[in-house]
Amino acid sequence: MNDTPITFLEKNNRWYWGLLAGIAFPLLWYFMWWLFFVEPSAKPDAGHIRYGFFRELNLNVLRLCVGLNLILFYFFLNRKLYEWAKGIIGAVLGYVLMFIYLLYFQQT
Repeated sequence: MNDTPITFLEKNNRWYWGLLAGIAFPLLWYFMWWLFFVEPSAKPDAGHIRYGFFRELNLNVLRLCVGLNLILFYFFLNRKLYEWAKGIIGAVLGYVLMFIYLLYFQQT
């Protein structure tokens, strides 16, 4: 008998949890970058937070944040939590579609 306890990640090994983590992780890192490294004078007031987050979107920083999903992907892959890893890949594909839209189809 295997007496090792089942962890939260093993118990909830579903692709949609991986998708949620894959979407939230880069946004968290992007928000932290924006909070600490953007000049206070360049930040809009609280009523216009959307402007600072999307209008002046720094794609290089967001690319780096999405690249950080590799950390999550390999974390889940090494623990044989393949459903979580599939969700991470789905989130990265969603971000790729967003990049394509922002780079080629967005009116400036």
